[in-house]
Amino acid sequence: MKLKGLTIDARSTRDCDDAIWAERTDDGVVLTVCIADVAKAIPKDHEFDEKARAALETRYWAGGNTPMVPRELSDDKCSLLPNRTRRVIYVRVTLDSALNVVANEVGAGKLKSTAKLAYEDIPVIVQDDQHPGQKVIKLLKEVALGLLEKRRLSGALAFYDLNEGWTSTEEGHLLRIERAQAFIGQIIVQEMMILANTTFAKHCAENEIPVPFRNHTARSIAPERDELLRQLDQARLDPSTVGALRARIHTVMNRATYDGVVIGHYGLALPYYLHGTSPIRRYADLIFQRQLRAHIKGEDLPYTADEVVAIATDITTRLREKLEAKGEMMKENRTERAERQAQQVGAQRLATMKPKDFERVLKTVLRSDEYNEEVAQAVRYKIEDDTLPVLDMFFILMQSSAAWLKVREQVVMYLIARPNNAMSVIAVGGSILGWDAPRFDVERSGPPHAPRFTLTARHTHEGVTTEGMEVTATSLKRARGQAMVSLLAVLAGVNPPVWPKLAPPTAKKAKAPIVTTNAIAALMEHSQKHKNAPPQFAFTRAGGADHTPQFTCTCDYLGKTATSPPNGNKKAAKTAAAQGVRGQL
Repeated sequence: MKLKGLTIDARSTRDCDDAIWAERTDDGVVLTVCIADVAKAIPKDHEFDEKARAALETRYWAGGNTPMVPRELSDDKCSLLPNRTRRVIYVRVTLDSALNVVANEVGAGKLKSTAKLAYEDIPVIVQDDQHPGQKVIKLLKEVALGLLEKRRLSGALAFYDLNEGWTSTEEGHLLRIERAQAFIGQIIVQEMMILANTTFAKHCAENEIPVPFRNHTARSIAPERDELLRQLDQARLDPSTVGALRARIHTVMNRATYDGVVIGHYGLALPYYLHGTSPIRRYADLIFQRQLRAHIKGEDLPYTADEVVAIATDITTRLREKLEAKGEMMKENRTERAERQAQQVGAQRLATMKPKDFERVLKTVLRSDEYNEEVAQAVRYKIEDDTLPVLDMFFILMQSSAAWLKVREQVVMYLIARPNNAMSVIAVGGSILGWDAPRFDVERSGPPHAPRFTLTARHTHEGVTTEGMEVTATSLKRARGQAMVSLLAVLAGVNPPVWPKLAPPTAKKAKAPIVTTNAIAALMEHSQKHKNAPPQFAFTRAGGADHTPQFTCTCDYLGKTATSPPNGNKKAAKTAAAQGVRGQL
C-alpha cells in the first residue's frame, strides 16, 4: 500500500523515523502515522541488533548524536527522507467530528514522504496561504489541539501554555520549550505519536501479541487524581505556580517502566500504552516492531512472552542505571560549579546575585551535605537586609544537613519578627513535598475587651504527626503566626522560640464623662468621637395660648430616649431633652 506522509523534526534531524498525515472526511478526519520499518533492515540476532541492544537508545548531545543503529541506516536507508520510497509500518485512525475513534487499521506499506519540515516551520506554514502544505498542516494543528484538550478532560495529566511555552510529558512532568516558534509543531507530533502508540498497544493487547508495554504509576503519597488535575488547571490560570507544581509532580510520580504485561499508564490515564514510533532511536520500539511486523505478515513471532518480559526488564533496569549515573554526574558537576562560584565570588556578591541564581547555588550546596561558609554568610546578609526569599527559607530549614544547624536557628530567629512568612514557608512545603495544611487547636480566654488566644499547630505527613510549642497571643492572627514559627522550628530540628509572656489583662477602663457643659453639644461630640449616628430631636405642641404656645422635645440617641417638660422656649426644651439622654450614657 502506498501511503502519504510528511515529517516534522528538529531542523538538523537526519534520522526521521515517523511521518504523519491527515485527511478530512464528511464525518471527521483520518489520521495516518507511518513508522520506518527498521525491523526489516535489522532482524533479531543481526550483528546490528547486538549493538542496538547494548546502546538501548540514540544519545543526543550538543551539535550531533551517537545513533543506536549504524548511521548508514539511521540517517539514510531507514530514514523517511523526502521523495524517497521507504518501507513502513503504519497505523490509520478514523475519528468522528468529536474526535472519538471509530475505526483503526494497522499494516505494512510503502511511503514517499512529501516534505521534511522543522518545528519552527509550522507557524509560518499555517499563515502562508501559498504554501502547498498549509491545508494538511492546519488540519493537523486543529486535530492535535483537540486531542490534547480531550485527553486533559479525560483525566490525563496534560498541560500546555501556548504563551509561556509550557507543556507536559507522557508522565505528566512539566517542561518548557525554549523556542516559542517550535511549540505548536511539537504539540502536533506529540499528539500524533500518543495516538499511534495507544492504538498499537490496544492492537497488541487484543491480539495477545507479547510486546514491551510502557507502564506508569503514581507513588502512594500522590494526591487524588482530581486534586492534581485541579492544580494543573490552577497553573493554567496562574503561570507563577508552574515551578512549584513541576517540583511536586516529580516528587509524587514513579518513573515509567517497560514490562511484558499491561499495568496501565497513570500520566496518560490509559489502560495500555507502549513505545513504537521510534525504532531508529529506541530499542524497545524495535522489539515491538519486530513482533507486530511478524503478526501482520502471518509469520512466527521472533520473541516468546518470557523473552519479552526479560528484555523489558533489562531495558528498564539499564535505563534507570544510566539515568541515575547521569544524575549523579550532573549533581557532582553542579556541586563543584556552585562551590567554585561561592569561593571565588564571595559572600557579598552572592548576596546580591539574582534571586534565581542564588537559589540554584544554595540548593546545590545544601544537597552536597557540606557546609559552605561563604553561602552561609550570604544568607546572613540577606537576613540583615530583609531580602531572604521564602523559598530559600524552606530549603534551609527543610533540606539542610546538621552542619547548617546554626543557619537554621538564624532563619527561625528571622521568622520570629515575621511570623506571617512562616505560613508561606509551610505553603511551599505543600507545593514541593505535598504537605497537608497544618491543623490548629485554639482556646480563647480572658475578658471580652482583652482576649487571649492559645494555639498549638500540628502537621501530619506520611502518617507522622509533628506538634509545635503552645503559644498565646492577644490576636488570633498573631497566635497563628507564632504557632507556625514554633512548628517550623520543630520540623527543622531547632529549639522552638520562647515568646514573651503576656501581662495579665487590666480591668476595663470606665468611660470618660462628657465634659462639655452644653448638653446638645455634648451629645454631638460623643457621636462624632465614636462614629455613631447623631441624636435626633422631635417637637410636640403641648398646649398654651396661640400667642404663648408650649412645646415638649424628645431626644433619641443610641436607643436611649428622653422627653423634656412643656416649655414655651423650643431651645430650652431641646436642651432639657438632650440633658435627659446625656444622663443615661
